[in-house]
Amino acid sequence: MRLVDVMPSGFADFLRGGREKAGEDQIIAQFNKALPGDDHVLLRHLALPGSTDKLGLVLAGPEGIWHLEQVHLASLVNNAGVWMHWDYGKQSVQPVPFTQIASQARSRLAELQAFLGPEGFGARQALVVTTPNAPRDFAVPGMDLLFFVDEIAEFTQDVLPKYAPETPLAVAEVVDLLTGKTQAKGAAAAEAPSSGGAPWLNQRYPRLGSLTGLQILVLTLATVANCCLLAILAVLLLSP
Repeated sequence: MRLVDVMPSGFADFLRGGREKAGEDQIIAQFNKALPGDDHVLLRHLALPGSTDKLGLVLAGPEGIWHLEQVHLASLVNNAGVWMHWDYGKQSVQPVPFTQIASQARSRLAELQAFLGPEGFGARQALVVTTPNAPRDFAVPGMDLLFFVDEIAEFTQDVLPKYAPETPLAVAEVVDLLTGKTQAKGAAAAEAPSSGGAPWLNQRYPRLGSLTGLQILVLTLATVANCCLLAILAVLLLSP
């Protein structure tokens, strides 16, 4: 399996939390073991043109395209039939936000399918649980396909072939579409400017690491400011 970081990994690691990164690293390591060779490509930090949300992990292989939605709760316990988890934001044990998890997963899959549909490609979705010591009876209501990170080998052996198309997927073509090397048919409409505001601030640019216009602007201004400070420091040090 080949890993493609759509956003530069150093900047992405800075933006995301430790548990999410640790979970992604586990998923990548398991897929590397299960899928030797270069037939499959795992896209990390993927955001589609014009989107303000990252899709996370997308697997493209001869068997099709899969969006892998990570469930990375800090902990999981079934308390008398009610699933609970540790909420770092509230610093307390809270019910698992099933509605939020399912809604986010469906929204990301729908976005991916809408992007790929005009090109004649489809996509499926699986939820991957990376919570340490998660009970094996955990499930997300309304989501059909969920497995645990140490079950990735079984997923590649049993599930991927089950949904494989008769004609193997053109993986390189799909990867070029998703990373912005080739423009999708619906991209022009998605990138059309709106009547008000500055839409380029929220638009993502795949060729620039999927950063938004606002992030690029901030990084540019920070670079200019640092250069000015260095120039002033150099003048002070070199002046008699």
